[in-house]
Amino acid sequence: MSMVLVYLFGCRSKLVMPENPTAPWVYKVELEQELDFENESIPDTETHFQATLQVQTQTVNRDDSLTFIVTFVDVKTEEDNVWLDHTMTGSSFQVRCFPWGELLTVNGWENLPSEDAQWLDFVVGALFPNPPRRKSQQWDNRMLTWPFLLNQVDHSKQIVMADWKSTDRNVWQYEGEYYGKVLRTELFTGSAQGTVFSPQVWIDTHDFQWTRHLSKPVVAVQTIVGRIEKQ
Repeated sequence: MSMVLVYLFGCRSKLVMPENPTAPWVYKVELEQELDFENESIPDTETHFQATLQVQTQTVNRDDSLTFIVTFVDVKTEEDNVWLDHTMTGSSFQVRCFPWGELLTVNGWENLPSEDAQWLDFVVGALFPNPPRRKSQQWDNRMLTWPFLLNQVDHSKQIVMADWKSTDRNVWQYEGEYYGKVLRTELFTGSAQGTVFSPQVWIDTHDFQWTRHLSKPVVAVQTIVGRIEKQ
């Protein structure tokens, strides 16, 4: 997850960019996924994933937004206590957001392998959680939206609507709803909570637990416990 702390120096000043906006930032991602199926004939599963993500600024746009290329440098999954290389390695997608972290667009998401959408669906929101930096600039309650990979219907979105509070300097905790929809049709309901540590302009860690109640393609309760850490 990458964000820039915004400073405003008067009405006509531009937002401050990173010192080197083209430099890559590398993050380690650890995810533990549990799927609890309502159908008793389908066995419940627990899967572990590890990934290394590189976030590199491709463009500083005219509206002061940043375009990032996010690359899965290395992805592994655990099976029978053995870590195996994953086909996601080398894949990438593009994110455009404002310097304070607000997501604008996600491109190339639909081209990622969808067989693992159950855990991929969590990556963008966890990487760009967008905590409120100052009350004068941001709301304590924030809506974060990004595409819903598990249900690739036009205009389908997954959303975290959470209340944030700062528990210590550079530490934010959040808790709220996690849900999906396409236009006004509900896709799933759930909950999200986590803690973000960000001592400088980019976040250092994000620990989170998100749960969602799926009805398609099967009925299941999915829980993801994860950690994203800057290397």
